[in-house]
Amino acid sequence: MKYLYATILLFTHLSINSQILKGVVFDSISKENLQYVNLSYKNKEIGTFSTNKGAYSLDLSRATNKDSLLISLIGYQTKTIALASYIAHNESRLNVALTPKIEALNEVIVFDGKEQYETKALNFKTGKRKTLLPISVPFGYETATFIENKRKKKGRLIEVNIKLKDVSKEKITIHKTFYRLSFYKVNSLGYPGKALLYDNIIIKPKKGVTEYQIDLADKYVAFDENGIFISLETIKPDTVEASGSIYVTTPNIVHTHTDDSLTYTRFGQNKWYKNDHISAFKKKLYNTPYLVGKVIYKKNY
Repeated sequence: MKYLYATILLFTHLSINSQILKGVVFDSISKENLQYVNLSYKNKEIGTFSTNKGAYSLDLSRATNKDSLLISLIGYQTKTIALASYIAHNESRLNVALTPKIEALNEVIVFDGKEQYETKALNFKTGKRKTLLPISVPFGYETATFIENKRKKKGRLIEVNIKLKDVSKEKITIHKTFYRLSFYKVNSLGYPGKALLYDNIIIKPKKGVTEYQIDLADKYVAFDENGIFISLETIKPDTVEASGSIYVTTPNIVHTHTDDSLTYTRFGQNKWYKNDHISAFKKKLYNTPYLVGKVIYKKNY
């Protein structure tokens, strides 16, 4: 089977004559530098990430006086900064303090252990294993996959398994990638809504390892009656220089086929949009990340 690859033309890369914005992103309370923060143009597919030490460098050569920068990280309030005062300089510096979110901590972070759950976990998966195919996702994109709650009963997500595949292809630039794992409620429109966990879970794939099991038993990831969204965001590692107009990322997220479109995509903190593209390999079916997981449900009294 031929592999399907995605390419991107707009992810930022630095050039000799660029206007560069540099700085550090840090926690406004602890003052600690924040790693893998997403910095992207509002309503545009242009952006970058902070390094594992919180530093960033962003090319402003394509910015206009009307552009703004969205600076976001799971568990923090998104900050918007106008770029007009920075684009006239060859190099500018902007250090950014992000404020931690504190609302609804009892729902998102704290699990008091008083709720009683069934001991047997139920498994779920998004599609059939025999129809798996790897798909490259460009840096900066986040794909959220809807997981239906077939029992329509409250529970907790305790494990997620993700399948990745290393790829190589001649004459195309290939970049190693990390992935950020996040979880969202289903909002009133059926789109990804409020975050269910504020942990910054970064998957750093190792060569030859194809499956990653994320243990969430000590977390509190609510599995609502309406279901849940599990998302993967493609993160640029510090060692990668995303130059050139066409590239693929590796390892790829392995996808399966589903009867319905279950995924939503966004770049940075821009709006989600529903993926409604039919698979190139299976007519009338949709490409969906192959996710396997376990849920435990509340006991009946």
